Amino acid sequence: MYIEFEDGHRIEIRAPKSQIGGVMMGDRTFLQFDTLTIKDERNGLFSEILFNPEKKSKLSSLFGSSKKGPGEERADYFEGVISMNEGIDYKKNRGKLK
Repeated sequence: MYIEFEDGHRIEIRAPKSQIGGVMMGDRTFLQFDTLTIKDERNGLFSEILFNPEKKSKLSSLFGSSKKGPGEERADYFEGVISMNEGIDYKKNRGKLK
């Protein structure tokens, strides 16, 4: 997706993965997980926001650890970075950045 301003300035946005629940019964939920990236090349700004970073798919959770991360305890957990470095790869370098 792009946001384009009248002066021609464009900001690129790549949406994270989403999951909708409670369509047939139960509480309706809309969860986002994985990475939202925003790129503003004109100003040299890049952002990566990680939604529910510990969330696993239903299949992988059958074989994975039962340890819950902050993203699984709360559906509204996210973390990220705004940087002047396009290749920051926040998801890969989580916990190493200052």
